[in-house]
Amino acid sequence: MRTLFLISHVPLPSNVGGNLRPYHLLRALTGISDVSVVCAAKAGDDPRHLAELRAMCHHVFPFSDASFRWHRDTRRRLPGLRAALQHLDPFEPALLKSYHSAPAVTLLSNLAQVPFDLVWIERLHLLPNLPPTLPGRVMVDLYDIEHRKLASKLRARGWRRSLPFDLADYVKLRALERSLSTRQWDVVVCSDVDRRALGAHPGVSVVPNGVELPAPGDRVADPAAPTFLFVGAMFYEPNVDGVRFFAREILPRIRQRSPRARFVVVGRDPQPNIAALHDGDTITVTGTVDDVAPYLRRASVAVVPIRFGSGTRIKILEAFAHGTPVVSTTLGAEGLEVANERELLLADDPDAFAAACVRLAGDEGLQASLAERGLDLVRRRYQWPDVERQVQALIAGGRAHDSAADANAQRDAQLR
Repeated sequence: MRTLFLISHVPLPSNVGGNLRPYHLLRALTGISDVSVVCAAKAGDDPRHLAELRAMCHHVFPFSDASFRWHRDTRRRLPGLRAALQHLDPFEPALLKSYHSAPAVTLLSNLAQVPFDLVWIERLHLLPNLPPTLPGRVMVDLYDIEHRKLASKLRARGWRRSLPFDLADYVKLRALERSLSTRQWDVVVCSDVDRRALGAHPGVSVVPNGVELPAPGDRVADPAAPTFLFVGAMFYEPNVDGVRFFAREILPRIRQRSPRARFVVVGRDPQPNIAALHDGDTITVTGTVDDVAPYLRRASVAVVPIRFGSGTRIKILEAFAHGTPVVSTTLGAEGLEVANERELLLADDPDAFAAACVRLAGDEGLQASLAERGLDLVRRRYQWPDVERQVQALIAGGRAHDSAADANAQRDAQLR
């Protein structure tokens, strides 16, 4: 079997949140087929990552990330005007226009002549570079539903001058994403919530996110000086918004009740407005770290104050796997098989979120019970080896949500 795998970045290193899903889906595909990868590579990418990708795959065809239209437009005059004009197309969303690349068009046109059995497309970004016809079965992984992410962003932020453009893009993104399964393409999403957002077409299947279980280790949180931890890439807009929301609105309320409370932000490439939060005392912004495990084990509570986005949050599964209790917004936990007061605490407004954090940090019994049920859930539902097998079952001809249910039933039976 021959597979063509399209992605708008190099999905390595495999310990970066945004790379985890595509990396493990790629591993699943390499287990059952010869995979050729087309990916955009940045000038600053570690050459070892491309070398690792070549070791995994049959062929790797990189093209320059700098060839994307959004890079070209920012180097020209009046970049803001150029960005605004992209929204005026009545059919194509601005997001897709931004990722047009002449080298990618040429590369994909040539590869379309090869008799691939499967074309796997990671997200929407490379769609504008595709030739009119593709060989073999086509599958699109929408691990973010872009129209849902944009809708929740607009609700969280309210009126802005860009609102008319954003609303137009929402309509176009929704129409595009819902049309994918009507093209005789298969679509993969992270959860039933996202599947329903696409109209529950029979061509839409659920492949959840996962996590690797770490080696056992003791937690070393200090109840007298609670640490609230956020983990996530700090250039990703929903994460940036969530961290700023916690620092401005929630942390001051926590410190009124717990004056020694600290907020630690762990994630690569923090934007300037996130780096500026760092004072080395109340708020620590680490930037890139080699391993998040020590931070998770020292944290009293992992916080997920996400106000917009889609898909499911691997950061919650990672906290569960390390036995770290979680407080999340309802949207932050959306799509995972969790319930308030069972695996985690849910709260949405600043007062309720702060109260949940203080309550959980001060109640070791509640911490232990939530952590135990969170870890049990990960073991039963959200391990990457199980996810990889679900992908392989889907390629073999079944629906991912059916194969997932079968795998979960078998695992549950083994655990009884």
